Amino acid sequence: MIISCTNSTISTAESLEIVRRDHTGLIDTLLSVFRKKEVSTSPFKQSESIYYPYWVIHYHLSFTDRVESMFIVVDGFTGDASFTKGLPILDQVEVENNKLVRCSIPLVKSILLANDFLTDNLIFRDKRMPSCSPVDFLKLYKPYYIYSNEKNGKLIYKAIDAQTGERNYSLDIVYPQLLFEEERSGEIREGNRFENRLRRPKTY
Repeated sequence: MIISCTNSTISTAESLEIVRRDHTGLIDTLLSVFRKKEVSTSPFKQSESIYYPYWVIHYHLSFTDRVESMFIVVDGFTGDASFTKGLPILDQVEVENNKLVRCSIPLVKSILLANDFLTDNLIFRDKRMPSCSPVDFLKLYKPYYIYSNEKNGKLIYKAIDAQTGERNYSLDIVYPQLLFEEERSGEIREGNRFENRLRRPKTY
């Protein structure tokens, strides 16, 4: 399937190094205080690549003295909304369906979720609600490396943004629940690569 996708700038080797550094990072250290000591029975396995869906909604806000543009990104699986700086620069890429996370949030619902998020934030910020309307929207995908590790008989996951190199802690949690556009094996497969599309960073 051909999709609109953000650029990949992080190689497999770089993502693995991030995972190794993060394995004993601050979050893991803090969490270890509140749980029993866990024994890792295997190192983090080689990554697989997935492409995760988002909606970007562009709004025009009309105040009495000005007009503003705002962009809201809605997670295509969880429906979580947040502000973003604008529409990212995208590539049109062909992706295997078994790497493509199914978007479970339709456009109409994403706009409703974005409306609620925008309303709550504007009322908090400005103590009033300007006239606002969505003027454009875009469905895009972001590439991630997913690593797995077994602890106490359970698989845990770490998701690395292939564009920024940052951890996505939310995706760590929801990864086992994801549905893909094509049925796939439950095991993380080795050898997947983003390197053929590496570009200079263009974050959003």
